[in-house]
Amino acid sequence: MTSIHAPAQLPFVPRPLKIELFSSWLLRVAAGNHVSVYELISGFTSVYPGIALPCSLDRAIDRNFLRAFSQFSRVHFRTLNALDLDARLQRSDRAVLLRFPLSSKPSPRRCDLRAAYAFCPLCIAQDSIIHVRWDWCFAGLIRCSVHDALLQLGLPGLRRT
Repeated sequence: MTSIHAPAQLPFVPRPLKIELFSSWLLRVAAGNHVSVYELISGFTSVYPGIALPCSLDRAIDRNFLRAFSQFSRVHFRTLNALDLDARLQRSDRAVLLRFPLSSKPSPRRCDLRAAYAFCPLCIAQDSIIHVRWDWCFAGLIRCSVHDALLQLGLPGLRRT
């Protein structure tokens, strides 16, 4: 049996960007701490065993999870709550979000809890911090609001397995 141990607070936490998805910020937190999102969440649950994982890391994120993750990351609760799609949209339950294909094996990037997204190659090339914009997860969005370029599905260089 393997046990997971994590510090009470993360050693490195990049500042969330107002235009990114919560799951995008988690990917950056995990990368900054040299772990996968799966390992980051496992470490979190070892420190906060009574906090249930949310069904989604992008929409309707449980407030107890956000409060505990706020302590774990030293980022204010309101800042994290603002990354939730429900906080951005009045009727997010009607939004059609992109989804990652279902897989029989667990993903270290926790795709099962994240919205999928399309991306703008020009934004990725120009931004100093690579992140997933919150509006890239909508199925009906086909053009970048910044560059008017066609959005592409997936991540550059991501192998489909």
